Amino acid sequence: MSFCAEVKNEICSHKASSRCCRKAECAGLYLGAKKKKNGDVTFKTSSQEVAYLIERCFERHLGECTVKISNNGSYNLDFSSNGTNYEFGDISNIFEKECCRASYIRGAFLICGQLTNPGENYRLDFNLRAEESAQLLFAVLTESGFQPRLSVKSSGYATVYFKNSNAIEDLLTYMGATLSTLDLMEIKVEKDYK
Repeated sequence: MSFCAEVKNEICSHKASSRCCRKAECAGLYLGAKKKKNGDVTFKTSSQEVAYLIERCFERHLGECTVKISNNGSYNLDFSSNGTNYEFGDISNIFEKECCRASYIRGAFLICGQLTNPGENYRLDFNLRAEESAQLLFAVLTESGFQPRLSVKSSGYATVYFKNSNAIEDLLTYMGATLSTLDLMEIKVEKDYK
């Protein structure tokens, strides 16, 4: 299992306790949704735990869910809207509390986050389908005390990322992945010792 997959599993084990934090986590997950013109919404993930969390978050709001497992082991979650376009609504109030900002970032990482193997390199990415979504995530991360970088592609895709190992450690801890943070620190010490 990759280091990124281990981090996501640890984050999935962290349950948002309050209603506002659950909404924030779902809003973060929604950043990775592919919205179709007919109103249907699709999520794709390589993690069974993330797939279960998505299904739990959205089954009430997005309609019937069909889960397909592809040959490479990824999970495709298709929500049939029956022709009704779903909009998440106003989420500005979820950024008022720090716990909700952490939940939002956690949800975003689960669906569109990547983390390199720290034995090789230090990089944490949020790969988003739209620049607007990347700008919002960038603002939430900045408001939470982080200093992310932003790269926008001509295709409209955007990446919010970190390359500093200390910043990655802080972000993992903020998202609730404290054991993974300790693993990362241990790997850094081993690399420095060699």
